[in-house]
Amino acid sequence: RLVGLGIGLAALALAVVFTTVARGGRPAPPCAAVGDAVGRVWNEARRAAIQQAFAASGRGHGAGSFDRVSGLLDAYASAWRLQRVETCQATRARHEQSDALHDLRVACLARRMQSLEATVAYLERANAVAVDESVRVAGDLPRLADCEDRDQLSRRVPLPEEAERRRRVVDAEAELATAQVRRRAGQVDAARELATSLLERARPLGYSPLTADVLFLVADLDQAAGDDEHARRLLDETIQTAAAAGADALAAKAWALKLYIEALVDQTPSSAWASTRAAAEAAATRANDPRLVAALHNTVGLVAKASGDARLA
Repeated sequence: RLVGLGIGLAALALAVVFTTVARGGRPAPPCAAVGDAVGRVWNEARRAAIQQAFAASGRGHGAGSFDRVSGLLDAYASAWRLQRVETCQATRARHEQSDALHDLRVACLARRMQSLEATVAYLERANAVAVDESVRVAGDLPRLADCEDRDQLSRRVPLPEEAERRRRVVDAEAELATAQVRRRAGQVDAARELATSLLERARPLGYSPLTADVLFLVADLDQAAGDDEHARRLLDETIQTAAAAGADALAAKAWALKLYIEALVDQTPSSAWASTRAAAEAAATRANDPRLVAALHNTVGLVAKASGDARLA
């Protein structure tokens, strides 16, 4: 399912489709149906499948969790649909957005749909433990607001032009979304196995945004599994690769995790990780993501408290 979806999303992200279906002799607006693509991922049949899985889990909170999860997925799909139509209208109807920016925004939305697909597929097969984590899994879908950030998108390396390489990148991004869902669900071992295998196949593709994303996921999972030394090496590579990819938000996350390892795991004095903290703060500011800034401040507070720096904490 994921590979097929990846191919479909590549077409969604990179093809400009003009619809001229006549109704009563008048052509339909060019952007009227572009948002309907999300209905292939989140629809009544899949809602019913998740509800059935939750009911079969034996958890007393299954019905309540389903209601919350369903609402979160409804809101995400609705926001995706509105944003997909808006970016089409900005270029095709209002002529206030370039074709290049339109394609970057559509590609970003395609990646978000991959994340939604991976999340829905995971919840359709939910067992009791998955139901326990379901609200967090559905609530931590990647931000759609990133697909409206023109500055961030303009710095990101676009998808490869060569069709076969592009297809392989999009398929790999679908696999990445699956591993990320496992990570959000707390399935460290399963996510680590998927991500480590994917990294071996992502590197040869030479597409820096994908490589950076997978590198960070493996580093994060290594740290969660207790392999801090390997995580540290991968984080250094992540930071370099994210810079080449124009992925400021990812660089900020990598710097923050590196700070956590240096300060809390290695228990080095604050003077030893001051430069890492400064780099993390600069990257978070460039990323223009309030959640990243808040998460970084929380990390700084934790490490300051652990090191006995009450003023900084």
